[in-house]
Amino acid sequence: MPKYHIRNPKTLQEKSREHRVVEVVRNKEYFVVSGTSGNRYIVTIYQQSPYTIAASCTCNWGKYHPRSACSHVQAVVDEMYPGYRASAWGSMEDAKRQHRSKRWLGNGVILTLRKI
Repeated sequence: MPKYHIRNPKTLQEKSREHRVVEVVRNKEYFVVSGTSGNRYIVTIYQQSPYTIAASCTCNWGKYHPRSACSHVQAVVDEMYPGYRASAWGSMEDAKRQHRSKRWLGNGVILTLRKI
């Protein structure tokens, strides 16, 4: 797996839990309202498989890092899997230790899904 420059995935995970998500097009497009700034962003899901979620976001990070794992994309993943909670990891080794279903988001972020 390639190494990427990423922001701290745990910081993004905590930030993602403050956002409000509204599904616009089922499993495809979401409005996300930032919990800190109140700004609105659009997250688009391009591909979803058992192991990967490819998405883009209209936030500043997303503009310069297309198909990466900003906090808005992470908030959408939590919304996409009702009954599960996503946790972010910066390495596959850390994610594997969780023994849970994994989704690669890009920029070195792997999410594990835990039933709640």
